[in-house]
Amino acid sequence: MAVDLPIEDRSAGWPAYADAVVQATARWVHRATGLHRMPVDLLVLVTAMVPLPGERAIDYWVNACYENGSHDDVDVFFHDVPPGLAAQTRRAERDQAETPMHEP
Repeated sequence: MAVDLPIEDRSAGWPAYADAVVQATARWVHRATGLHRMPVDLLVLVTAMVPLPGERAIDYWVNACYENGSHDDVDVFFHDVPPGLAAQTRRAERDQAETPMHEP
């Protein structure tokens, strides 16, 4: 299941992204408590950036040793994807608001 995050909403930060995941998966989860918003047995992250605790996403590229913080989306996110599927996916891309990129 792919979760539709509120990436175009400039007021949405990481908590709103987490809320979107919880809401999208709520029908499969019977209870959610405390800091562990939902119990899970397995989590699969596809093209995930996993920052260090407290690291901002905007700093990730430099900290992950990408030259000058620059990266090529095709190399990073579509390196194992057939070219036709990568092109189709890129045509459906949406704008990403900067808000969560500046939050730890």
